Amino acid sequence: MFDSNNRLKFYNPAFEQLWGLSGDRLHAETAATDLLDLLRSSGKLPEQLDFASWKHDLLQSWKKVSRRSHHLWHLPGGRSILVEFTRLPNDALLASFVTDQLQLTARVNAQRAAFQAAFDLLDSGIVIFGLDGRVVQSNATFARQWALPRHFLDSKPHLNAIASSCCARFGVSEIWRQLANTINTDTPNGEPIVQEIIRGDGHTYAASRTRLSDGTTVAVFDETTDFTKFEKARMESAARPA
Repeated sequence: MFDSNNRLKFYNPAFEQLWGLSGDRLHAETAATDLLDLLRSSGKLPEQLDFASWKHDLLQSWKKVSRRSHHLWHLPGGRSILVEFTRLPNDALLASFVTDQLQLTARVNAQRAAFQAAFDLLDSGIVIFGLDGRVVQSNATFARQWALPRHFLDSKPHLNAIASSCCARFGVSEIWRQLANTINTDTPNGEPIVQEIIRGDGHTYAASRTRLSDGTTVAVFDETTDFTKFEKARMESAARPA
């Protein structure tokens, strides 16, 4: 447990055993930054290209924990550990480390399920592609918009398979070729590239695509059919002679 100044206030024997730290190397009031340096020098933290930045970001994230946050660390030697931070009423921060594989799997799966449930509630259709052009994640809105079966998307299909299915059902659209170009580029575009697409069934969408720094590509589809119809009717009405 760490106090509001990120100094170690309490730890149990399981913590010592987990990190291989003897009591003479740990003591009350040890600063979290010093503890992280100690673990890193012992080769017990996830490998980082820029450890200083990683440590800074981690400690900054502690300040933002209002209730609970989770981090999955992949440690040297192939072991994984789920780190949970819980904010206590006295503003102290409780750090828990889950190493049991069954517990770890159960908690990670629960987190994924909770994220997917929230993801599915979004009004925008969202699909995320990996470097290989395959679906990493998608939500229920995207599946509904393009009439794609959930089991099909869960199978991590390639963009080409999605494009073939959508073009066969709704007509050819440039969005799929442009998405492929974004996936295959070596340069993150940072800001979303937005365009309007008109499907063969008359539905219109504002489609954006973004290549992120980690290599994934995010495509977002917002239906604008009602707005487009309204604007068209308004302009036609304004064009009629008084």
